Amino acid sequence: MKTKVYIGKLSLSLLVVLIVLGILSVQLSSQLFNNDIILPTHRDVIDNPIAVHTTDKNESIIQDAQSSAQRQQETPAVKDTPSLEKEPQSNFTINKAYLQHLQTLPPFPKKLHILFPHKDYYKQHPDLNFVKYGILRFIELNPTWDVHIYNDEDMDNIIRKSAADGIISKEELVQLIGDTNGYNLPSAHPVERADLARMLIIWYYGGLYADADSLINPRNFDKVFFSDEYTTVTSSITTTSIKMCLPIYLDVNFAQSIVCSSPRNNLYMKMIRSMSQIRMASNNGKPIERRNGWASTNSLFGMGPPLYNRIVFRTLFNEEISGHGDIPGIVLVMNQLKNEVSNVIVTGQYIDQCHSFLSTNYDGCKGWDRSELYDVYNMTSWSKAVKKRWRQQ
Repeated sequence: MKTKVYIGKLSLSLLVVLIVLGILSVQLSSQLFNNDIILPTHRDVIDNPIAVHTTDKNESIIQDAQSSAQRQQETPAVKDTPSLEKEPQSNFTINKAYLQHLQTLPPFPKKLHILFPHKDYYKQHPDLNFVKYGILRFIELNPTWDVHIYNDEDMDNIIRKSAADGIISKEELVQLIGDTNGYNLPSAHPVERADLARMLIIWYYGGLYADADSLINPRNFDKVFFSDEYTTVTSSITTTSIKMCLPIYLDVNFAQSIVCSSPRNNLYMKMIRSMSQIRMASNNGKPIERRNGWASTNSLFGMGPPLYNRIVFRTLFNEEISGHGDIPGIVLVMNQLKNEVSNVIVTGQYIDQCHSFLSTNYDGCKGWDRSELYDVYNMTSWSKAVKKRWRQQ
């Protein structure tokens, strides 16, 4: 009899354990696949707080992204892409109307766009490794591409053009440029202007935009956008079916540091309009607060990667997301793009400076410290300067 009672209690205990494990499994699955997604970016996590035209964020977000990067570093890079048919993918539904819009866009142009305060930096310092294995390597491997470097004056001119064309308001132009049309006001921080300028450049002209500090060990981009499977030749003119790129950074999110598209892609116009809404009306219906022209680091970041990823998911998948950290399952989303729309949207994943959308591994490939370029021009962390200005006023 005692044995029977003991067994009965043991069975009951096992049943309780199984129930608890089942509840935990459901909760874990819910956490992994809910839509309250957090978004950081490659521009400012891990190893780069140093750039005029890049963004960093608060310590908690940096720690989240660092843990993501550490997971990637502990996993050996895979040089051979596994069969996509075997890779799981996300359950998002791609917006067919947006795909149809992409297919109506003009041909993808062979243009590289870079924002950097010194337009001739690659001519002045060709021996710097970050230059030699960056933009100079791009020019060598992509001789038929046009390379455009925009300094601060060029950046402001394209913002002025957008105001003249009615894309942004005259009031917003004053907030951004400051000293214009008789106003004697300080301009917005270069990071804020650069975030808008890159979207305007791609909207107006199309091509490939890359942050200067992300263009390292670049590959032959004709093989990315103009491979035989994507191109047609009519009257000696080669066109590609590819209309845009959406690469990801590690397993974090869609990277805003790399933007490429045919001209007039409405995703980028939505981004421009949403930035304007934040800039001009998010402070109780008024423009965001500034200190001698500069918005706070939170405001600057809010108009950057988190907003970009919300616009991408809203436009491409009709999905609403929120937050500013990791997107669980972003690699699955990348696989879905590869499986379903690779003839229209190209993608890829940044793992390190030799394995990314921009780069491909080669004999002797290695990572290079971007600080050697910034040290030459005495460029330091923009976020520290912004925080200092806000503390002083």
